[in-house]
Amino acid sequence: MPDKIKTFSWFDRQILSLTLNSPKGNVLDRQMISELSEAVKRAGSDSKIKALVFEGAGENFSYGASIPEHQQEVVADLLSKFHDFFRSLIQISKPTLALVRGQCLGGGLELAAFCNWIFASDDAQFGQPEIKLGVFPPVARCAILASSQALLLRTRPYPRCRCQAFRFLQEAKTSRLQRTVRWPCSRVHTVTSR
Repeated sequence: MPDKIKTFSWFDRQILSLTLNSPKGNVLDRQMISELSEAVKRAGSDSKIKALVFEGAGENFSYGASIPEHQQEVVADLLSKFHDFFRSLIQISKPTLALVRGQCLGGGLELAAFCNWIFASDDAQFGQPEIKLGVFPPVARCAILASSQALLLRTRPYPRCRCQAFRFLQEAKTSRLQRTVRWPCSRVHTVTSR
């Protein structure tokens, strides 16, 4: 199977970029979550890496966790891998950034919300559509600020401009998304190089 995560580093290998590489929706299935966990654990053991940047390949950040893998036979394994991934992010204790374009839904929103900073393009939309199914997102509940809890209860995605009112994310123009994230990454690089 092809890799579902693409990695590259910049700022003299101090910033590791992890791209969810399964367009159109960059769905978080067990394979992608396992690859993310492995990459994060490797980054945790590499003292040269100071920060992680998550983004989606193509037009969307992520549609969220795999619906077919929410079947009774495999859902326990999916959720276990998903929660272990977040535990590994906590354990490595490195700053994280999410670059969000297009749809950022469900588990994708949980990943973005778990990051220290979210930079969103003009077309970014955020939501938790699983609420329609009566499923409450536990990771998102922990990660999203109290002022942003409305994101968890709305069945349709919120546009970027509405999420800014929640103080949920940083602003970034679509055409400058990659350049915009260079600023906080350069600060991490500068501070850790001293």
